[in-house]
Amino acid sequence: MELFPTPFSLGTSPANPTSILPAVVHIDAQNSDKTTVSCQIGSVFYSNKNQSSLKDSNFATVIYNKITEDVIVIHKKPEFLEPCFNDTEPEIVNDTKAVDRAALTNAFGSVKRQRMLKERERHADHRSAVTDATVITKAMYGQKQLKREATDVDGREPGTEPPVDARVRLLPPFDLNAAHPQDVFPFEKLIPVRILEALASEAELLSTASVTNFQTWSEKGVYPKCVIDRLLRLSALCNTGVGQHMANNRLRIAQCLTYLSHMLALFKLNPHDVHRKQPLPDSPSVVAKHLLAEFTAMVSRGDSSRFKTRTISPLLRDRLIYHMLTLVLHCDSFKTVIDDLTIDFRMSCDQLRRYFIYMGCRVHKEEVSAGDEKVTRLRVTLTTPVKFPDASWHRSRRTNILD
Repeated sequence: MELFPTPFSLGTSPANPTSILPAVVHIDAQNSDKTTVSCQIGSVFYSNKNQSSLKDSNFATVIYNKITEDVIVIHKKPEFLEPCFNDTEPEIVNDTKAVDRAALTNAFGSVKRQRMLKERERHADHRSAVTDATVITKAMYGQKQLKREATDVDGREPGTEPPVDARVRLLPPFDLNAAHPQDVFPFEKLIPVRILEALASEAELLSTASVTNFQTWSEKGVYPKCVIDRLLRLSALCNTGVGQHMANNRLRIAQCLTYLSHMLALFKLNPHDVHRKQPLPDSPSVVAKHLLAEFTAMVSRGDSSRFKTRTISPLLRDRLIYHMLTLVLHCDSFKTVIDDLTIDFRMSCDQLRRYFIYMGCRVHKEEVSAGDEKVTRLRVTLTTPVKFPDASWHRSRRTNILD
């Protein structure tokens, strides 16, 4: 039997010198120099699995037998036994807290620094809100589209599926096969019945009001300019006896103008007013809830899901604009002048022209006499059959409407 020493790395052990220590020795069959030794002394387990710092030193172990007076010299390297503990190291407790620069700025920073910090946080919340609102809008559209497809799939013939178009998300319900302009964007699908019922008294007031009332409303700013202009035009046509088609639809036009005024009120809100609990206090509750549900979204503020804020994403804003322009077309018998809408829609003629073209309208210039001068104006006409411009044409000229 080949002997080899197994000293303790710490120099000693809690064992009694006269005790016999049972040990387990495992010798690798492929490598005889690789030997594993372990033993249990009390509650401490010793093993040579951790290489000692003395493993590369040369040793010679001398054993002297007092009885036989024989001396044995062992030149094999010893296997140092070390106590073994769990491999998991205790966590280092760091009493030093991470520096919160925002808290330090709020506590000790200058007024300018604090203002810059609040502005940066506001922009970060706004970017997060806009992103979440866009995602929510697309998710809402996806749910409505699935319900619509589930309803129509049974009665649809093969090969008649409508093409997937981004206009479905932005424009009011439309019919590309309509034979008349008023059927392209049907009035029945433009304003829900419950909204017409909620606005019935106000629409009746507009349809029967006199020119004096219109002037008073204009001076006090009760209604936007585009609404007052169309009420005056409608009243003049009825009084002169011309435009019987418009006179017969006086109440319907008044309903469109009433609904348009509440939509413009939402469109003109600044971001701070949109965040309020009641953004549209002057609108009937049914109308306000409908507008906020269709054209705004509630998103989480920051990392907390408990606090939500209301916002109008760019996608929802464009959707609101297209619905309002559709109401304007219904009021103007699908022939309107872009120049008259720039004030209330807060856009240039060129921007409005692109919105109308996206809806399938035709835009052309016409000269109108204004006193001794002639003024060029942009007139929009919706004709049938409707043909939407190609997506490539729209993308090459206007890339941020759908962003």
